[in-house]
Amino acid sequence: MSVKKVFGVIVVLFITNYAHAVNYYISPGGFNGNSGLSEAEPKQTFGHTLPLLNAGDTLLLMNGTYTVATNGGFFAGCTGSAFPTGASDGTVGNEITVKAVNERQAVMQGNGTNVVWLHGCDYLVI
Repeated sequence: MSVKKVFGVIVVLFITNYAHAVNYYISPGGFNGNSGLSEAEPKQTFGHTLPLLNAGDTLLLMNGTYTVATNGGFFAGCTGSAFPTGASDGTVGNEITVKAVNERQAVMQGNGTNVVWLHGCDYLVI
């Protein structure tokens, strides 16, 4: 096999591996009827957003305070969990990432209950 063909196969595999990664947005003032695919149309609750995430995707938290009452808790029972919530696992090299759009501007505020709960989740980076 020529070097060009090998290089072409590697490029195709690389693109295929990352072509489906999606950024989703959530905001304390969002709306669950939104697509969640842009800052202009963020989702509001984690319960509506987490099941959308697949390996390689990123959940971006917009500025604001996230509370269990307003946004629900970050409860993820991933693939194979005894408590499934529809959340998916990431994979090696295609982790699911959760981060703030602007560092230290997205706050998850508890009220005496769990704010973040993960069960059976692999390759999830928060």
